[in-house]
Amino acid sequence: MKKIITSILAASALFACQQPNEDIVPNNPDLVTFNIEASAPEVRTALVEENGKYGAVWTAGDTYSIIEVGDGANKQNGTTTAITENSATLSASVTVAAKSYSKYEYFFAAPKASMNGACTYMAMTLPEEQAPLAMTTFDGKADFLIGKPVEIATQPAETDVLSFEIARLSAIGKVTVKGLTLAEGEKVTGVKIEFAQAVAGKITNVLTDDLRAGTYPPAFTYATYKKFVSVTLPEAQSGDFTYYMCCWPTTLAAESAYTVTVTTTATTVTKSATLPAELVFSAGDMTSLTINMANVTTEPEPEPEPETPVVMPTYVTVAGVKWAPGNLMYDKDVTVEGFAAGWSIAASQAEYFHNDTTGDIKDLTDYNQTNLFNFGGITDPFSCAAESAVSLAASDPAFDFSGKMYTDQTCTTATPDFTAANYGDVAYWASNGKWRTPSKADFEELWTKASRTKATYNLGDKTINGTYFFDPAAGESPVVGDTVKELTNEDITTGLFLPWTGRGYDGTEYNVYKIGAQGCYRTATVNSTSALDATNGVIYRIQSLSEGAYYHQSYGATARYAIRPVYVE
Repeated sequence: MKKIITSILAASALFACQQPNEDIVPNNPDLVTFNIEASAPEVRTALVEENGKYGAVWTAGDTYSIIEVGDGANKQNGTTTAITENSATLSASVTVAAKSYSKYEYFFAAPKASMNGACTYMAMTLPEEQAPLAMTTFDGKADFLIGKPVEIATQPAETDVLSFEIARLSAIGKVTVKGLTLAEGEKVTGVKIEFAQAVAGKITNVLTDDLRAGTYPPAFTYATYKKFVSVTLPEAQSGDFTYYMCCWPTTLAAESAYTVTVTTTATTVTKSATLPAELVFSAGDMTSLTINMANVTTEPEPEPEPETPVVMPTYVTVAGVKWAPGNLMYDKDVTVEGFAAGWSIAASQAEYFHNDTTGDIKDLTDYNQTNLFNFGGITDPFSCAAESAVSLAASDPAFDFSGKMYTDQTCTTATPDFTAANYGDVAYWASNGKWRTPSKADFEELWTKASRTKATYNLGDKTINGTYFFDPAAGESPVVGDTVKELTNEDITTGLFLPWTGRGYDGTEYNVYKIGAQGCYRTATVNSTSALDATNGVIYRIQSLSEGAYYHQSYGATARYAIRPVYVE
C-alpha cells in the first residue's frame, strides 16, 4: 500500500455585512490561507486582532478533516490530524490508503464535521455552551470552516498540490455588556443570550452539491437546535466588557424577543427585551450587539430546590407492549441482583455507554462497558467474529428466538439451562428469564399503534438525542411529530424513549458509528434470507421517523446494535 501525502493551499477572502441596529465591525477574513501536507478532520480557529483587523489562526491541539470520496459515491477515505502549533498557516502530512477509483473528490471540514448518507450532505454540531480561551477570542470548538471540494482523476502523489478555498460557516457575535451594577468585589463569570429562534445545535443536510458549486453558506436544516448561546468568560469581569460567541447564520426580526442572563460570583441578573431592528448573523461575518444592563435590579441567587429523583417504573407500557425502562447494559464492574455478573437494565431510558456526540466514529478500547451486541450471541455477545453470533442454514425459514436459548450456533438444540446456553436471547439469559429481546412483532405494534417524534432528554450534563414513542389519546389515531420534543421527567416515565446509541458494523471490533445521530435496535427475529455465513436479524433503525424495519445483508449477525428488552410476564 503506497503512502499518499497531500498538500493543500487555500486563498483568503473577506466577507462583510452591514446591519441597521448596532455598530458593525467588519467581519474577520472568511477565507483563510493554510498549507497542509496531509488529510484530516476538525480545526480550531481563534480570533486575533492585528492593526484593527481580525484574522483566523490555527490553534495547537485541535484537528481538521480532509475526506476523500471515490467515484462520487459513499466510498470514503480520510483521517484525523491534530494541529501542532498556533499559526496563520497550517502545515502537516498524512498517509491515506491507496484506492482505485475513476475520480476522486477531496472535502475539507472543521471541526467536528462528518460525512453522512451517500456523500450528499454533512452534519455538524455547534455547541450552545461555549468557553473562549481569552476575552479577545471566541471558542474555536464552536467554529466551522468548510471548503469547496477538489476533484481530480487520480489519487495524488507526494508532489501533487490540491488547492482549497476555505470559508467560515459559523457566524461570530461581538457582544458588549455595559451598565451592570455590581456589589463591591462582585464579578461577572458568564453570559447567556436566548433568542427567538435557533442559533446553536446540530445541523444536517449541509449539501455537498452546494460545496461543489462553491455556494457559501450552503443550505442546511436543523436536526436538533438550541435558541441560546451561553458563554463562560475566561476572566471574571467587574465593569463593562466585550466577549465573542459563535452561532449559526440566522436573521432575527425587529421586535423579536431576547433574554440576557448574566451570572456573577454572587447572583444572576436577567433582562428581557426586544430587538429595535433586524439583527443578521451571517456566515463568516462578525456582528456587534450591545446589551445595556443599566437599571436592571440584581437579586440574590435563590436557594436551589432539591432535585426530585426520577423513579423509573418496572416497565413502560406503550402500544400494549411492556418495554424495559432502559437499554440492556454490560459493565464488568457492576453487579445487579437477579442478573448475570456485569449485566443490568440501564437506570434511565436515556442512559447508554459512550453517549457523547463529539464525533462520527468513536474508537473504544474494549467492551468492558457496552450496550451494543451481536445477533444472538450469549457466550460472546460483543465480538464481530463469525462464530460469536447465531448463524442459520440458507434453507432455514425465518423464526424468532425471543425468550429462547440454544447450545448450538444454528439454534437447533434448545435448552432451558442458563449455564449451558451459548446462543439465543442474550437479554433473557442475562436477566435469568425476567426480560427478553423484542420480536419483530413487538416493534411492529410500536411502529403502527404508537405516536412518535424525535426528542431530546437532558441526562446530567448531556443532551441525549433519540426517538420518543407514546400512546395516542383515547379514540385518536397515532401521529408522527414534525418538531423535536424536549422530554420532561414525566415523559421519560410514561412513554418509550429510544436513544440514538450508534452502531458497530464494519468488522472493526471496537469502532462505534453515528453516536447521537442514529439508533439501531435488535429484534430476535431472523430474516428469511439468512445464510450460514451472513445471518441477518431484522432491526429497527431509528434515525428518521419513517424508516422502521430494516436489515442489511452486509452488516448482519456480527454487527453490534442496541437491545431494549421486553418484560416477561
